Formats: sequence, C-alpha cells, structure tokens
Amino acid sequence: MTILSIDIGGTNIKSGVFVNNELTKTFKTKTNGKLGLDFIKDGIDEVYKYFKNDYKIEIITISTAGDIDYKNGKCVYASDNLKGFTGFNIKKYIEEKYLTKCLVNNDAVCHLLGILNEENINKNIFMITLGTGVGAVLYKDHEIYYGNNFDLGRFAHYELVKNGLRCDCGKKGCAEKELSISYLDKAIFEKYHYEMSVKNLFSLYKENDKRAIEILNIYFAKLNKYLKFIESLGVDLIYISGGIASSKDVFMDYIKLDKVKYINENEFLGIYGAKKLIEFYGQY
Repeated sequence: MTILSIDIGGTNIKSGVFVNNELTKTFKTKTNGKLGLDFIKDGIDEVYKYFKNDYKIEIITISTAGDIDYKNGKCVYASDNLKGFTGFNIKKYIEEKYLTKCLVNNDAVCHLLGILNEENINKNIFMITLGTGVGAVLYKDHEIYYGNNFDLGRFAHYELVKNGLRCDCGKKGCAEKELSISYLDKAIFEKYHYEMSVKNLFSLYKENDKRAIEILNIYFAKLNKYLKFIESLGVDLIYISGGIASSKDVFMDYIKLDKVKYINENEFLGIYGAKKLIEFYGQY
C-alpha cells in the first residue's frame, strides 16, 4: 500500500510517502496558516504535486492542529494559527480534489499514536506537542479521551498565568499561548528588541547568555507547573513532542519530573502517527 501522510502545523506542513509501511521520501513546506484557508489549501496542493508523479497514492492520512471530528473528517475549531480552518471539512475536500480516500485526526492524537508500542500501550499517557500552538491529549484505560465535541478536554486551555497572554479561545493565560512559540517570540523581542528563532534562543542559553536564561527560566517554570497538573490526572507517562522540544538537552536541564520519560526529536513523528490512523480507525 502507498500512503501519503501529511502533518499540518501552524508554521509548516510536513509530509512523507510510506510504501509497504516504509517511509521512502519526505517533504516540508510552509503552512502560511495565519494568511487564511486558501493558503493552507495551496500548501496541501504543493505537497500532493510533489509526490504524485512518482507514486500511485492509495490513501491520504492527515494529522492537523485543531479540534478534529475524526469520524467526519471536519475541523470543529482551530485557532488563528490556521485561519479559516474552523468548519472546514478536510476529508471531503481531499477526497473530492484528489479522488483519494482520506483519514484525518488531531496532531496531538497522531503524535500519541506515533509513540504507542508494545511497551507503553497498557500505560496511561499524556502527550503534549509544543510548537506554533500547544496540542494536548490524554490516553487512559486504553482509550483516547476526546472530550466534548472533539475538544480533547481542552487541556491546552488550562490557565497557567492569571491575566496572561490573550488566547484565541477568549481566555487569558492558557497553555496554548504561554507554552507555545507565541510566548517565546514575545519574550525574545522584549529582551533583545529583534526577532530570533527559538533554535537560536536555545543556542544562546547553552552559551550562558543571561537574557536567554531569564526567558527560559520563566518558560520552564510554567511548563513544570503544567506538568504537575497533568500528573494529577493519574498518568504513568508524559510525552513531549513538537518543534520547541527538539532541544532535548535544554529540556532535561529544567524538567525533573520522573514521569517525563521521553522527549521527541523526530520532526516527522506526526506523519508516522497519521499513518497509524489506518489501523486504529481504518475503515476505508
């Protein structure tokens, strides 16, 4: 079977083709999600065109940010990181445009599926993805907790900071803003008075740059507070993935909670998890 697997984040769309269960080729492009739905569609189309001449694609699986009704393939809610995505029926769009069957689910769910294996499938797990936004999903008693109307329990909107950054959901101080690139971008500009990537911020931290240390001290105080909340849900393991978490050594300097056993360094984890949608939900 030839599967095109796509992971739609607020910043990048990552993709890859699996042939007989082996990842054979990958591709990454910009999402431009804050510019609107047409730009997101253009990104998806760029991905499809990149692979279509070399592969006979039999099914497309999609991991995406947002509250996803995976049964109908529709985005129930998305933040302004994916502007215009709310209400968009991703499955219908893909199947009608590319004449290919499609399965869709939330990116945190797909990241969770990507790490499930024989060693942890009987554990209670919480998965956090840290990137342009924050994804959060609970896997307990062998089931994914989908919450009300596929909102995953709104764990990403747990209040971390009283009167903190305003979230697209209307509240202030949500994990969605306080633990995402939104906070780090704001803090970097306030300290350095110019824009800088999170990767460069972590590099400066490793060089003992005072301002980088100050920013990350605040950031990780909030993350550790969030992890304590997650621990109270009765989980055995907490997994962290996403672009911000790519600097494992920096994270391990700050995170001392024993239940955090794994920090993802595989930027294509989402497409591996999306591929698993076939075996978990796969009537197609």
